[in-house]
Amino acid sequence: MPMMMDNDIDMDDLFGDGRDSGVFGDAAPLSLPSPPTPKALLRRLDEMRLSGCCQRIAWSKLGCVAYIAFDDLAVNVRNLYCEPENGKWSISVDYPVEQLSAAVDKHRIVHLSWNPPGSDLAVVDIYGRIFIFTLTIAMNRITMTRRPPVDSEDDLNALVGLTWLKPKDLVLPFYRPALKQNNQWDFSASQHKALGPYNRSGKSALVAVTRGGTIRLVLQGADNRWYYVSAEIESILTSSDVLTHAALCGDKDNTLLLVVHTRGKQLRLFRIDLEWSPANSKQQDPLMPTIHIQHVKIEGMGSPLIVPQDINDPSGLGRGFGSQAQLSHLDLMPHGPETRNSEPTYPTIVAVFSHIPNQYDKGELHEDAFSIIARWQLCITKASLHPAFDQLASKKTQAAQIGELASDINLRRLRDVRIEKIIIDIQQLSLSTVISTAYSDGVIDFRDRTAMEVLPFDDKTKQVSSLGQIGFTMSGAEPCVHIALSPNSCAAVCSYDRIESLQLRLLHYSERTSNELLNNLVTSAATTAFALLFCISSMSHHNSDDLLAVMQLFRNQMSNSQVNAGLSGSFEHVFLSEIYRHLNVNADHSMDPQHEKLFRQNIMQRCLSVQASLGYKGERSHRNLTAKLAWTMLNLRMTWMTFVSALNRGSGLGGAGGGENDLGKPEVLQSLLGLVKWSIDLMNCVVAELFELQNLLRSETSTDRARLITKVKELNNPALSLVLASTSRVFLRYNCRVLRGIHNAANNAPHSNQPARSLQAVFEQSPINVMQFEPILAEVDNGIKKAYLAAGVGETDRQVIEKEMLIAADIPEILVGIVQHLLYNTLENLHQDIDPGELYFRDHSWLGLTDDRRSDAFRKNHVIDIMRKIVLGEDVRVRRCTRCCAIMEDLLPQRGGNMWVAKMHSACLCGSSWMLVSQEEY
Repeated sequence: MPMMMDNDIDMDDLFGDGRDSGVFGDAAPLSLPSPPTPKALLRRLDEMRLSGCCQRIAWSKLGCVAYIAFDDLAVNVRNLYCEPENGKWSISVDYPVEQLSAAVDKHRIVHLSWNPPGSDLAVVDIYGRIFIFTLTIAMNRITMTRRPPVDSEDDLNALVGLTWLKPKDLVLPFYRPALKQNNQWDFSASQHKALGPYNRSGKSALVAVTRGGTIRLVLQGADNRWYYVSAEIESILTSSDVLTHAALCGDKDNTLLLVVHTRGKQLRLFRIDLEWSPANSKQQDPLMPTIHIQHVKIEGMGSPLIVPQDINDPSGLGRGFGSQAQLSHLDLMPHGPETRNSEPTYPTIVAVFSHIPNQYDKGELHEDAFSIIARWQLCITKASLHPAFDQLASKKTQAAQIGELASDINLRRLRDVRIEKIIIDIQQLSLSTVISTAYSDGVIDFRDRTAMEVLPFDDKTKQVSSLGQIGFTMSGAEPCVHIALSPNSCAAVCSYDRIESLQLRLLHYSERTSNELLNNLVTSAATTAFALLFCISSMSHHNSDDLLAVMQLFRNQMSNSQVNAGLSGSFEHVFLSEIYRHLNVNADHSMDPQHEKLFRQNIMQRCLSVQASLGYKGERSHRNLTAKLAWTMLNLRMTWMTFVSALNRGSGLGGAGGGENDLGKPEVLQSLLGLVKWSIDLMNCVVAELFELQNLLRSETSTDRARLITKVKELNNPALSLVLASTSRVFLRYNCRVLRGIHNAANNAPHSNQPARSLQAVFEQSPINVMQFEPILAEVDNGIKKAYLAAGVGETDRQVIEKEMLIAADIPEILVGIVQHLLYNTLENLHQDIDPGELYFRDHSWLGLTDDRRSDAFRKNHVIDIMRKIVLGEDVRVRRCTRCCAIMEDLLPQRGGNMWVAKMHSACLCGSSWMLVSQEEY
């Protein structure tokens, strides 16, 4: 029997590898079908196609993340926080929103939306009912403030669009890209008022559109009650008129532009005008406006242009027609900020159409999923009479009187953008000049509004506008179908199918090159970009914890040599210097007699807060010198403001406003006891550490600037910097002034006033009294003034000197003589008036300014209420700061004795928010 190999059989042809094969050979390469689309993505795309109100995750500007639970019957909240164990940033566990489950009555929740300040949350169910919840002191305590009336369970009541009105008189910053000139980065900013309309009461308000064509206005009155008014946009005559999506934005004339999409694939444009009743109206509620609706335009072709994506495939059959895509997202972008060097931008309708091929359709078997971004620009054209009318003598006067005719709005179609991915979310950023686009594969990119192109990576780093421009990306290893961006677009929370499994994703540097010179340029540009984002966040009153988390990741990603390369100092120092410079923070108070306004500057508080945060590595590590300085100043600021509130509510220091004085009340004095003890102990600690520095320098042959700085860093105590820097010296002087007033009040109180007796004991047992400490500050203050004047230091140079003392604990050469006089003359005179032994053995461990074993043991075994300066017990309900990890007792206003104290404690002394924690967590 002949063997098979003896026959002329080509084995390549047997497996389809032959050169002449027309089936499996080179003439027709094997084409595998696309992998099946995940069910979670199919479900999500169906949700987005059915309604424009289907946002399941929302991140507020205050930092709270709300998301709909998996069963669609509950809402949970989370937040970004700094872990006290190691100082790393993480996402908290979920906390359920109470009161909601019973209120929804088993109706599915479909949409979440935060108001612009980030304090009020709108929760929408499947039948269009709007519940409103408000954050109460803590990030994970949210209470219901509006319960909607019971409506009929009609599908036409479901919402297809919702937007919050901007707060009244809201002014937002617009920062231009930073330019590098003369080896220094500079960026300028302008202020832009948010487009109206506004709620006349100054409270929150939202506008919603139903599937049946009704517009609803829900607003909060001056009495904090919620009111409701509605109007019909247009009648629904056929099923094609039913709305699927709606979007709104403010216009320059304080009206609202509204665009809706119908089942008949039409885009309809309306103008909404809110006519408010006169203030002297006799109506029952004069704050309720009348809604006027004007029909503007109809775009019959509300779909993508049918253009082949591949020029080599003009039929488009291999890639799918644009007509196959269905609307999944509708947005309306308002006018962009107008600047001198840029062309004006007009309101623009942005529609996203998505398509996933049917895996059971052979014609679409080899197609890929895609999305198309379609845009229509609202151009205003002014009609005028034909010039021929001017040639008619009888018409000249009439034509001149007529002038310009009424203007008209035209929809100008812009170029469509096709993307070979499924877009799951788009958001407007930077006053609607940038659009963030999130995809189902977990990637997020940022696009220019005008060209709709991805902001490119710039390796020249001569101009910086964002972190993405210099190589920072936000991508995940896993796909997602739900996503929400953080307040500063530095982080995102994502989920895939099951919403409980939220993932935190941060912008990270992708390390595109190993070129050392380029890395140096990128580090410098990154530091500038961080400063730019912090300035925007501060001026917009946004939470900046997401930015701090990305900065920490970048700092840990790069080695010390890499992260500091190309910078004039350390990464932290350059960043702090930039934010102080571009936020115009006044660090020089050596000559200005008006100091009280310094305490009320929120920008100063924000800068000190981030300075303290950059030096925090967890409870088990000691803060560095600059972080301790900032942390002590924040405590001094809070202490002074609390003292002043107690001395005279509603007036300035010393009772100038004639307000009611609470200082004589025993409960008020009791609440101030811990703060007074902290202030007295801080005063003693500063003097004790100055004596310690004096002893260290006695063995030195000279006390020049270099040796002073070295010894101060060895001690790692901010005592000298607190006295030397004018800003912190102002804080100390004003606290001393208030302490004198409290001491007098305690002395004048009746003997039966036990809190007053306790305060007297605190003052009397102090080795250093206020009358001895104030002259030290005054002597340093006068010496520094004379040194500046003698050296001819101008205002600009003083700002630089004082800023360096504030952010780097620097000792300038011009003030070395002042330090020497303080250590060897002023302290020597004080030494004769006090008991040095009593001062030496005074326990300052609870202040957290020293790094000895005693302080470490106290910090390990005790928990201090950071706002009241008392030791907390074990069975106490507490809340913790999301940034600095400080703890305070959870005292609600109705449980606390003083409303002004509760108001002071609504946020941490660092300006960040609170979060409730269990006893096991602290």
